[in-house]
Amino acid sequence: MVVSSTEQLCMPLEDEGDLNHFKALSTALAATVGIGNIAGVAIAIYYGGPGALFWMWITAFFGTALKYSECTLALQYRETDKFGNTAGGPIYTIENGLGPKWRWLAVTFAVFAVICSFFTGNAIQSFTLTDQLYSQFLPVLGETHPIMTKSVIVPGIFEPSALQIILGVLLAFIVGSVILGGIKRIGNVTGYLVPIMATIYVFTALFIVLSNFEKVGSSFNTIFSMAFNPPAQISGIGAGAVIAFLNTMSQRILTLRNRIWSLADRVGLWFQINQRGSSWRTEVIAGLTTFATMSYVLAVNPMILSETGMNRAELITATALAAGIFSILMGLLANLPLAQAPGMGANAFFTYTVVISIGVPWEAALGLVFWSGVIFLILTLIGLRQILLDAFPESVKAGMTAGIGLFIAFIGIKNSGLVVPADGVPMIQLGDISTPEALFAIAGLIVTIALMIRKVPGAILIVLSGLTIIGLFVTSADGSPVTPLPTAILAAPIWLDQLWLALDPIHLFNHFSMLFPALLTLVFLDLFSSLVAMNAMCQRAGLVNAQGDMKDPKTALTADALATIGASGLGCSTANVYGESAAGIESGGRTGVTAIIVGLLFFTSLLLNPIFLVIPAAATSPALILIGLLMCSEIRKVRFDDLGHAGPAIITLFLMPLTSISDGMAIGLMTWVGIMTLSGRVREVPLLSWLLVASFIAYYSFAMY
Repeated sequence: MVVSSTEQLCMPLEDEGDLNHFKALSTALAATVGIGNIAGVAIAIYYGGPGALFWMWITAFFGTALKYSECTLALQYRETDKFGNTAGGPIYTIENGLGPKWRWLAVTFAVFAVICSFFTGNAIQSFTLTDQLYSQFLPVLGETHPIMTKSVIVPGIFEPSALQIILGVLLAFIVGSVILGGIKRIGNVTGYLVPIMATIYVFTALFIVLSNFEKVGSSFNTIFSMAFNPPAQISGIGAGAVIAFLNTMSQRILTLRNRIWSLADRVGLWFQINQRGSSWRTEVIAGLTTFATMSYVLAVNPMILSETGMNRAELITATALAAGIFSILMGLLANLPLAQAPGMGANAFFTYTVVISIGVPWEAALGLVFWSGVIFLILTLIGLRQILLDAFPESVKAGMTAGIGLFIAFIGIKNSGLVVPADGVPMIQLGDISTPEALFAIAGLIVTIALMIRKVPGAILIVLSGLTIIGLFVTSADGSPVTPLPTAILAAPIWLDQLWLALDPIHLFNHFSMLFPALLTLVFLDLFSSLVAMNAMCQRAGLVNAQGDMKDPKTALTADALATIGASGLGCSTANVYGESAAGIESGGRTGVTAIIVGLLFFTSLLLNPIFLVIPAAATSPALILIGLLMCSEIRKVRFDDLGHAGPAIITLFLMPLTSISDGMAIGLMTWVGIMTLSGRVREVPLLSWLLVASFIAYYSFAMY
């Protein structure tokens, strides 16, 4: 009978080998997740303390990869004999994968496997099980019962009771009856037991966690703290565990080689690395470059936000987590080489306008960030983001960006002591430029600009780090070093005891009339900065359509909105796409892998909390000034030949640093609408602009009094 191709496709696909995929998976899991695993974790915590959990997470990460690779290679290099029986495993992987000349290694593996089978095997699991059952029977039968009395065979090592011997023999019989039945019987048993075991395992763990949910935060703090600061008696055990782990890694590294490259190819296909003209090496370099150029945010953002009264040490952790999580989110969702972090400008508005100027508690300000993210997300999902953007003319937008830049630059100048308040006119005057802080600002700014002209990656970070180190040897006016000595180089991340979910989302509704301009400003800052940055970066990367627009802005903007919402929960101001992503794009980054690499690097920076804590304001001043100057360059987009646009832009530019960012935005828009109306150009004003102006007029007429 001839079978057509269509019929062939419709036929059920039979699994190759003695086991189907599910039973094979169950068999592999049965050897991994069981009594040995559970008891091993308990023993590790007993001897190594809570900090052992952190290192078990690390080993689990690599162990998962090893297990997957080992199983995959076993399938790839398995053999089938003349009777149709299949055989595979490390022996076949070594000989068939590495070649006949490595047969000696396969033989060595087999010899050691036999030794382990007879002298260790599942001895730990068996002993644990029998010992636990013995403990359960002990209160019932008592130590004097004949079956419970222990016999000394090897003093201090092997002192079993009759019950334990009986249980051991029974276990051996049960296990033997399964193993001697061959791989098919093993698969049938594990296919039935493993799902039950896994379900009990997962639900029991969830029940324990949820029953003690209020202790989760402190537990994480204890885990991270003891992971890097273990008691003295644990250090030796930890060293031995590390050596054992490295030994295991070295034994299996050869089996990983082929699988790593295969997995890389599959992931690369999903991220379209080759289709976009990139490579894994290029993407990794691009990620490193982007991280180097924007890592200054770990020092600058906490410095600014801490002026609200928020804990600076926790802000470092929150900033790193926000940048790490949401850069990876952008990479996975949008597959774009765009890194995200708490934005410059938004953090200044959050601190100096919302909290300090208006007097909103920082918890309520985080609530504003949350609602701005929600609004941003809704506007993105329903497609109304462009309508809101059109309510502001390009001139006012340019004036806003430049005004925020001038605001940030002034903060850096003030923090350096280059200017100080003055009585009368002028309102400020030149400070003492001979102080270390002022000299740091001047020299740092010059060197940073010079490095950027020479296209040195991470110029801001290089200068910031250099000034911090120099500050260790320079004395300030009060006699103390500009940079205090750090308490350590590496340390466990500071848990977010103060910041985690500290936002107050209700405060906005109790003071809506007063906070409406601030809310609108946050929404607009996020929306405008995101669209401008994304479009510019995608154009540089060649990821645009024929019209020069992003191919899928909705997904990227959704990731941006989720970043803002998530940042509020972590205790940070608005998160958005960073223009420094251009550095990675210039290095060849074209896919989300670049953003994922950036995110992973931010996670590693969590361990450097003591270093970031000692970075002085004098070292961050050049970064603030330069960032502000770069943002001021947006003023070039203003049409100065048209006073109808130039006038509102300049008003917005100057009012933002002299009043507040929200006041500058509101008055700039009101000025533009007024000029357009009186000059006979009212048709250029969108309806939403009128509505916003009306709300601003109502605010300044009633809410302020």
